[in-house]
Amino acid sequence: MFDSEEIRKKYFLEDFDVEVFSLIEEVRIFFYIFNKFYLEDNDETIKTDLILKNKLETILNNLDFYLKDKQITKEHNFHDYVHKLIRTLFPDCQEFKNFQYVKKLKYYVPDIFIPECKSIVELKYVDSKEKFKICIESIDTDVKGYSGNIKYKYFYSVFYCNEVYYSKDEIEEIWKERNYPNEWKYYIVKKI
Repeated sequence: MFDSEEIRKKYFLEDFDVEVFSLIEEVRIFFYIFNKFYLEDNDETIKTDLILKNKLETILNNLDFYLKDKQITKEHNFHDYVHKLIRTLFPDCQEFKNFQYVKKLKYYVPDIFIPECKSIVELKYVDSKEKFKICIESIDTDVKGYSGNIKYKYFYSVFYCNEVYYSKDEIEEIWKERNYPNEWKYYIVKKI
């Protein structure tokens, strides 16, 4: 590589009608892959992220309508229906993607990863008031566990409730009390 003749080798780049040093081109190609990791998001990328994020939020906001005719008796049913729906709009969405969040004492496995819009969806099946409390406490753990990964920016907790256990205002107050980061949002889906 350090031979002076090798360093001076050139080749003709037809696309741009110019001669290029081979070594420089090889180095450029090698480092090209790292652009994705080190370049800041440009305006177009941010705009696309927001459009996709809004589409996901629209789906989550209208889940009770989509699930109204579905037979949901356990978390697994809820998870399957929501995953299938999200997959129609975001074909790259994945379940349990290789324990993405590995910490010193524990690993955390989100329900649904959506790389396309840098989002994670946590699904909770609530069939009692006590279960709602347990689910909220599990979100406390998730908030800490899902931190530190720059690939995912938006986090959603979706609660499927068999009955109305709290009013909207009470749930809003419960969420505020927990002091979750702004990147976290919740959605309540009620059985119709």
